[in-house]
Amino acid sequence: METRDDATVIFRATGWARFVGAALLLLVLCGWAAGEWVGLRLTFWMLPRMEERAFGPLIAGLMLLLSIGWTVGGVAAIVEMLRMIAGRDELHIDEQTWRVWRGVGPFGIERTIPIASLIDVHPTPSGQKLEADFDGGTITITSLGTVHERRSVIERFWAPIRTPRDPAALPPRWRAVDEGEGRMRIELRRFEGAGCLAVLSLLSLLVAWGFLSSQRWLAFGVTLILTGAVIAWATAVRRAWIVEAGYLATRISFAGRLVRERVFDPDSLSIDIHTDSDGDTHCALRARRRGRKTTLYRGMNDERNVVGLGQFFAAKTGWRLE
Repeated sequence: METRDDATVIFRATGWARFVGAALLLLVLCGWAAGEWVGLRLTFWMLPRMEERAFGPLIAGLMLLLSIGWTVGGVAAIVEMLRMIAGRDELHIDEQTWRVWRGVGPFGIERTIPIASLIDVHPTPSGQKLEADFDGGTITITSLGTVHERRSVIERFWAPIRTPRDPAALPPRWRAVDEGEGRMRIELRRFEGAGCLAVLSLLSLLVAWGFLSSQRWLAFGVTLILTGAVIAWATAVRRAWIVEAGYLATRISFAGRLVRERVFDPDSLSIDIHTDSDGDTHCALRARRRGRKTTLYRGMNDERNVVGLGQFFAAKTGWRLE
């Protein structure tokens, strides 16, 4: 770890073990490159021949989706290998902001966090990353350096300005909307990855169908309509929790109209934590509905957010958290 001008901290990939990991990842990438070449040749060879076959467009769409996923996974592995060898993370601190730059060599991505919006700076449960919670969510400051170096950032830069955090405060992953009369609506700040993957999958199938169909104009029109419906669904459907004193419910709405609201039994909040054989910690916030346990939210290696959400619900409802 390097420090410049008492306001810039630079983390670099260090240690001989990183070369072992990079070498193993390089072997995997050799297999990935071979699979990428074979997959692309097979895909473009089969596409023209799929038009006349039963379920041809569906098969082609699945192949395109598999090819996209394979390519994205390989690119991510390449970036990770380069970061193992020559990764660099920088933290620039001034009176108003923390600027986080993460990359390889001269290439990287920078994000700026106003100090006024910082909530907490902490290591992940595994201790391999240093993260910052702020009003807009959570970002990784660095995954490089040693545990001691990452903790020194907290002690040197965060501890002097940290204010005591209310244990019942809402974690940064969610936002609260006041609905009046002591009732609050709690929802995620952004669209979740699973939904994005589902939208990408459907669009890939639609594009393949439109490309291969003999009735191209009809295929284009149906594809356009279905794409619009998918986008409307993705942007209009909202899942939220409704919380007030003595009351907790989950609500699903579409375009502002209530679709379903399920109310949970009083004093039924609980948190279940277990560790699997890989060492990953699974944490789930549950509540009973008509006597049966229902999962409100779950996370892997995300105990802070799950427990924090449970403490928030317990404080607002007045229920105990087991």
